[in-house]
Amino acid sequence: MTCGSLHVLVGLGIIPALFQPTKFTRREVNYMLRNFFAREEGQGLVEYALILVLIAIVVIGILSILGNRVSTVFSQINSGLSK
Repeated sequence: MTCGSLHVLVGLGIIPALFQPTKFTRREVNYMLRNFFAREEGQGLVEYALILVLIAIVVIGILSILGNRVSTVFSQINSGLSK
């Protein structure tokens, strides 16, 4: 589909005007790319704390469910090392 046929479809209301092809200069493209990559925002301390809390809850849950099995495995390893 050529650019001219797109303008006809936009004029008829088949394709919204938002989707028409736009031509940018090299300076505008460079500005947009620099602006896009300059807006890096790191995670804050709160996000890291929430991740640590979630990991701790998961580990506590797994240990409470599998606690006896883990204890038995460590006991067997310990007795195997003692020999």
